[in-house]
Amino acid sequence: MIWVYTKKFETSKRFKPKQSLPIVLELLSDYLKRPVSSSEIIYSSEGKPSLKDNSISFSVSHSDRFLAVACSREVKVGLDIQTQLPVSEGVINSTVTEKEKAQEQWLRKEVQFLDVWCIKEAALKWIGSGLKEPLTDLELSFQSQVVDAGKYGILRYAKLNLFPEVKAYLVFDKVVNLKDITIK
Repeated sequence: MIWVYTKKFETSKRFKPKQSLPIVLELLSDYLKRPVSSSEIIYSSEGKPSLKDNSISFSVSHSDRFLAVACSREVKVGLDIQTQLPVSEGVINSTVTEKEKAQEQWLRKEVQFLDVWCIKEAALKWIGSGLKEPLTDLELSFQSQVVDAGKYGILRYAKLNLFPEVKAYLVFDKVVNLKDITIK
């Protein structure tokens, strides 16, 4: 149902997003079992890529030397990956709501800032707005693994284990059995 492709670049240099297009085209071609060219990719005004024919939903994320692409014919997907970064209290407060901070999983430190950031950024990729919407407009329930995305409805999320040094979350709009997520 959902395929997640991953790539780790064996270089000491930070991965540049523009390098991803040929790799994304290769991964989409593998998923669709046909060649996909750059002329088939269109971008929204917010920069979200999609195929002109809308035959699949896909989401691209990169952080440092890592790239991941989620693809699905059945559900709309949003994906975010992130390597560990230092964060200030101001960034935490502009991302994590008071309701989220009051949840047991946050208090017990089972959920950390980077988890919240990745889930919310994946949700914004699902929405298609990127980081143009305030992250505090999205409300997470850690217990039920849902995102209240306001006017966009209730979304679900799953934590992915792609690389040991990377947090990764997938957001989707329907109930998905985790066995239906294939990591390649």
